[in-house]
Amino acid sequence: MVTIFDGIAEMTKEQLAYEVALLEHITVSAFAKTAAGKAKQATVRLANRVTNLIVKKQFTEPETLSLAGKTAISQKSLMLKEADELRRLLKANLCRRLESLGIKDTAALSDERLSILMIMKAGEAFSEVPDSVTPLRKAELIADKNKRERPEDFEDTVLPGKLDKEVLAHVTAAAVRAYDKKLAPILKAMPSYRTGESFFAYLEEEERLKTLLADSAEWKNEQTSLKNAADRCMDSMRTKESEKRSLEEKEEALKRKEGSPAEKDTYESMLAETRTLMEDCARRQKEFQEEYEAKKEELERLEQKNAEGEQELHRLLEIRTERLNKAWGEAYPRCEFREGTAAAAAKELCYDELIALEEALAELCLAENAENLDHPATEDRNYCSCTFYAQTGYAGRIAYRVKEEKIMILQIQKSRGRKTDKQGSTPHAV
Repeated sequence: MVTIFDGIAEMTKEQLAYEVALLEHITVSAFAKTAAGKAKQATVRLANRVTNLIVKKQFTEPETLSLAGKTAISQKSLMLKEADELRRLLKANLCRRLESLGIKDTAALSDERLSILMIMKAGEAFSEVPDSVTPLRKAELIADKNKRERPEDFEDTVLPGKLDKEVLAHVTAAAVRAYDKKLAPILKAMPSYRTGESFFAYLEEEERLKTLLADSAEWKNEQTSLKNAADRCMDSMRTKESEKRSLEEKEEALKRKEGSPAEKDTYESMLAETRTLMEDCARRQKEFQEEYEAKKEELERLEQKNAEGEQELHRLLEIRTERLNKAWGEAYPRCEFREGTAAAAAKELCYDELIALEEALAELCLAENAENLDHPATEDRNYCSCTFYAQTGYAGRIAYRVKEEKIMILQIQKSRGRKTDKQGSTPHAV
């Protein structure tokens, strides 16, 4: 994978000296000293105006060199060094900036990993650069968005973390311009990329898939609702059956009762009431039985009605899955896809999201070590993950594992909702 250091390798000696000088002087403390010097100058000028009214003696104003001036002097001095030494100094300065942003043990990291982390942190300097964009694409966006070139361009950034990110963004942009070649994979080279009639045919297929999925979801909701209604009817039938048996037992008990004429009248009254309840119970049981049969018939009718749509959906998903498996097998020979991964992508991802996913897969394959794209890196899991971002506004994540030079794609995730801020939405498995 192309790294920021490939761009730095293309910089002239003058460019290298300028970048080193800029990074050495653009610090919070340097801004503070410059501001203090300017304040001291202003104080002396005020004192001179006051004393001039009393005596002719004037205080000498302290000389305050601007950051631009200091950078120019430093650059001139650095030009005496060899280019390799300037590259080493630039890398050391970049590592210090990353460590100030919480990246540990930078000396032990490869250039590829350092480059990816640098791009990630630099991207945070721009609200319009989505977090989930792949590293090489993000580097190109940073080069396009960055407007800070001179020391004075950083004067409005005085917070340590923010200033470090702005500086990293500046160096990233300078390295991308120095490299002067395409960094990110070419979207037209993605296996699912379409043009002309093929593109419109794909969109028609996609719309048909959306319709079939919506119909399937509606059918499943109706099916669940009908099954639940039928189950409730069956439960009511069983309840009434139980009540009926209890009443029948009560009827038999009342028939066997013996006693005085007065008691006999009471028993007969209770017996009549019991028989009325039994008739009502039998009527309700019949109603539930009829309702249950009606629900079953409606369910069978819906199953027949939706059978054709379900078959078409199944066939279409099979075609899309087979197409992805074939295309990905040819385009990404380093990758092995867990069973069901392509099927899930074929079902859940629209055209733009699929292209964004394939760009992320391409960057994984371009990496010298795919584990370098793991972000954020943690020690308590046995897999890696990288992100992708689609023009539709949805972010995604790829879970993978590197084993014996092969990249095992374990799962693809897509955000639950449209990404609207720097943090994005919580991904869900597809």
